[in-house]
Formats: sequence, structure tokens, C-alpha cells
Amino acid sequence: MRSEHDTKPVRATPARHGPSPRIASQLARFGLHVAQVCAVILGYLMGRVPTRELVPGVCGLACVAMVAVMLPRFGMYASDAGRHGHGQ
Repeated sequence: MRSEHDTKPVRATPARHGPSPRIASQLARFGLHVAQVCAVILGYLMGRVPTRELVPGVCGLACVAMVAVMLPRFGMYASDAGRHGHGQ
């Protein structure tokens, strides 16, 4: 009698621990964009930007608002499609 199914052995794929390299690089790119957006807010907190130059309390609110705008567009900010020399 003939068998109608594939008789090749099934090989198990090893489980990964932690995020995949692709996800890790996307998170790193997104984090870089957040740091760039909040660069003034970070300089203010570190004392690099004089307090007379900024309205107190607005920097933190602006950074939080920008992150809120960026999160729904995670794919755009995390992709490497906009890098210089891509595809050359």
C-alpha cells in the first residue's frame, strides 16, 4: 500500500531568546529618533541649555507629545529606508 503523506523527518527550529536582530535594530533606530526629537529636552535636563531660553514645563510636555505622535508611525521611524546610500 502507498503512503500519501510526506515521510521526511520534521526538523525543529531552535527557539530564540530575546528580540530578533531585526526587531532590536528597529528599536534602536526608533530610540535614536526619539533622542533626536528630545535633544533640546535632554540638554535642558543636563544643564546644557540655559533655563532662560526655554519655558519651564513645556519641554517635557513637547517630548511626550512627540513620542505619542511617533508611536503610531513606528514603522516609519524604525525603518532604514531613508538612510543615505540605501540601495546603491
